[in-house]
Amino acid sequence: MKSSEQNGNPAIDRVMLIFAELEKSRQSLGLRTIVQRTQIARSTVYRLLNSLEEHGMVRQSADGNYSLGSRILQLAESVTQTSAFFPFVRLLHPLLDRLALNLGEAHKVSVLERDAIMVVAGASGKTPHSLSYTVGEYLPLHAGGASKVLIASLSPDKRDAILPRKLEALTERTIIDRALLDRELETVSKQGWAHDSGEFSLSVCSFAAPIYNQSAEIIAALSIPYLAGTPPETVEKIKQAALSGAAQISKTIVSH
Repeated sequence: MKSSEQNGNPAIDRVMLIFAELEKSRQSLGLRTIVQRTQIARSTVYRLLNSLEEHGMVRQSADGNYSLGSRILQLAESVTQTSAFFPFVRLLHPLLDRLALNLGEAHKVSVLERDAIMVVAGASGKTPHSLSYTVGEYLPLHAGGASKVLIASLSPDKRDAILPRKLEALTERTIIDRALLDRELETVSKQGWAHDSGEFSLSVCSFAAPIYNQSAEIIAALSIPYLAGTPPETVEKIKQAALSGAAQISKTIVSH
């Protein structure tokens, strides 16, 4: 840590090492893993994480692991387009943890930010094959359950303004014909949910449903990813969990 040897602050350098490991990881990390990766004393890491959690810079989930916290997104509002959903992120963490624990699958919340789809919150599932999520990850506009829910909520003019002229085929199931995509988005808008059958990754599917604010506007989407080949009865359970979970999140937002 070169800056500490000159005019820097060792404590801040250690914090940034912790942030770097959490940023690189596609899933939450336990205390032991963070200590091993940063090579910082366990007692120091423990104290730093406690302080960071107190300020919302990291969050500790129900399983005791750590991930980046919602305060980082709120600070980012100063330098990026503001999402109407950011103020609610920290409020919803306990609910997301409970939903993920009950179903056993990861839950992700995404918003339309800077003309892209960004994951802003989530909770890890507890099943052996539960998929991970990354806060701050950007997703394609035209592929995936959450993306289709959010793009479907836009006016035709706004949709035309942000969708690329040429849609990239991420897998063989990605919709790249604009007319077909518009019909798919119309269906999503009418039925109130979206299904990804492998548009972004052939091995990963998902269901997504809209999250509403006090004005009945769609401000985010809840998605639940699952592995391709999941039994049909479980797939239906995931779909219903996405719908009920999004409704619970919307109710929580409206009540605040």
